[in-house]
Amino acid sequence: APELADGAKCRLLRHKAFLFWRYPASSLAGERQDALSVGRETIDGDRMFGLVDASDNEIARPDRDAKWHNVPRIRTRLTNDRELEVAVPGGHWLRAPG
Repeated sequence: APELADGAKCRLLRHKAFLFWRYPASSLAGERQDALSVGRETIDGDRMFGLVDASDNEIARPDRDAKWHNVPRIRTRLTNDRELEVAVPGGHWLRAPG
């Protein structure tokens, strides 16, 4: 098996993928990609951010709490500078507050 720079072994698989998606913010909609950079544990740029309720520091969990059910409709993407942008359905892209 081929060896990675850190000495880890990897297997080469022969599969075709037709669509790649990356999700820059956990629990929010992602962005379609032509290609992805895949590391040992994650996809580059995937789930770098999360959504938190500033009033109580609760992390968004759409599958567990009704107040978060519409969160997956918010689209996300990364700029070339790896800044997060968001858009609500029918809305324009805006830089996410940091």
